[in-house]
Amino acid sequence: LSKIIEHTSIRFVCPECLRGFPRTYLLYRHFREQQDDIHKGLGMRNTDHQTFLLCYQKALKASIPAEQLPQDSKCVELAYTVE
Repeated sequence: LSKIIEHTSIRFVCPECLRGFPRTYLLYRHFREQQDDIHKGLGMRNTDHQTFLLCYQKALKASIPAEQLPQDSKCVELAYTVE
């Protein structure tokens, strides 16, 4: 799996629907285009971190403490999400 991740052009993944994207701006456009609350919340990483964190945890079905979540786009990188 790590070899596949190394060689794919997909660098970022939507934690909710697991759709992959080569660039962060495409991922965030995807968040804006979706109509459900989870996607909308995922798009709030820079404006409402608490809402983002709750939606991120729901999407991954995992409780990740805020202090362990990377502050940059690393938290939506394919390798980080799979890990």
